[in-house]
Amino acid sequence: MRLNKKGYAAITIIILGIITALVIMFVKISTGSSNSLPTTSQDAQHKADLFSYKNPYIGDNSNDGNLVNSLTFPNGLKYAGIELKTAENDIKTMKIIFNKVDNVNPQEFDYKRSFSYNAMIIFSLIENCEQITYAVNENGQTNELSSRQRPWAIEIAKGDPYKIADTKEHFQEYLDTIKKIDFGKFKVYTSNLEQSIADALLTENEGQFYQGELAAQGHITLLTQEDSPYTIASVYAKYVQMQFQNGIFELCATSSMPYKLTFSKDKYGNYTLTKSEKPQDGALYVQDLYKLFPEEIVNKIQLIPNNTDTVQNIDNQIIQYSKGYLDSISRSDAKISLSYQEKAYPPLSEENAMEFDALYRAYTDYPYFVGTLEKLEDNIRFIYETKYQKQDTSDTFGFTKTRYDTNEVIENVKVKLYNGNLSVIEGELRKSYDEIKAQPQEQPPAPDNPQTDK
Repeated sequence: MRLNKKGYAAITIIILGIITALVIMFVKISTGSSNSLPTTSQDAQHKADLFSYKNPYIGDNSNDGNLVNSLTFPNGLKYAGIELKTAENDIKTMKIIFNKVDNVNPQEFDYKRSFSYNAMIIFSLIENCEQITYAVNENGQTNELSSRQRPWAIEIAKGDPYKIADTKEHFQEYLDTIKKIDFGKFKVYTSNLEQSIADALLTENEGQFYQGELAAQGHITLLTQEDSPYTIASVYAKYVQMQFQNGIFELCATSSMPYKLTFSKDKYGNYTLTKSEKPQDGALYVQDLYKLFPEEIVNKIQLIPNNTDTVQNIDNQIIQYSKGYLDSISRSDAKISLSYQEKAYPPLSEENAMEFDALYRAYTDYPYFVGTLEKLEDNIRFIYETKYQKQDTSDTFGFTKTRYDTNEVIENVKVKLYNGNLSVIEGELRKSYDEIKAQPQEQPPAPDNPQTDK
């Protein structure tokens, strides 16, 4: 069979169409399969490609879809499509919808960072987009995971992202800047009540306890009440601070308490905590319970500490949150413990107690036990180690600070306490030790000569 020129042209168009369709299909399938950001040789081209989607208006399905299709998302999510709200009276919203590949927990650190980072990009490229919502198709329903709003982005960028990234060069600088942002420092508001409760509990307990490396919470919601324009949640919660001690990611501070949390809603439908109440500790605890909660809720609260299933449920929330954090810092092999781990403590000689008190006060950032703890300082991890050796009535202590990633020794000192005196064996004592020693020492009164009021 012979083909004329028109026949050849038709076949050529069909073949090109098939190739184009396959390329588009490949892009769709591969989108969202990585939780890393473009780097090195890909980076400049990726930035240029993204900037080509800059548009003052939301609603161009092709442009908006291609933009989202160019972003990267965690492995557990597979991009499925977008929905746009563009009507005159609507909050201009882009809903990004995924199919679930793995179990999705929007509280996990990779998801939270990805949602925030990609929202910052979209807000810089589409001027009138006011809200970005992330959702997942699950069990025949589309469930919201999280959302970000333009005021949130403006707070982080210290200006409107669309105006900051006004040229290709400025957009590239903007991307370099937001890559370095610790989004965990900025509060995210959500229309998900349970997530809002979790965020509120973390905020309310901040600064109230010994500061570890990670704050986490677990809770059960006992009652929700709508009292327009407020939503009131009665919850029982456990708050913890977690820290690496002797290589174990363990609890270093904790509190369990019922809370009455009152929320209002903003124009986006997001919850904002307006009031937090909890009973006082001590003798007034039970009395306060009845002031804050209905009797049936008080009865439930009083049973919780002895309810193994409920306690385990709360602990599991904390463990899962901690696992997400450990994954995000490449320490997923670390053991997690919500119970006290046995420690070795120096069997200090009595005559060295006063001298050790001054030494300990000068080195309070080191563990009070024999072993190690880890601390983050300006996002750099350090290991603080206390060593101890007993010889007759002498006590030998060593304090060593090491940078985790390079093993560089930052500080090292070794001292010997004997007969109430201190001598340096290795290194140099901190100046604060001499300052503490120079302070007047308060001696307790002798038992046979008690102090009297004058």
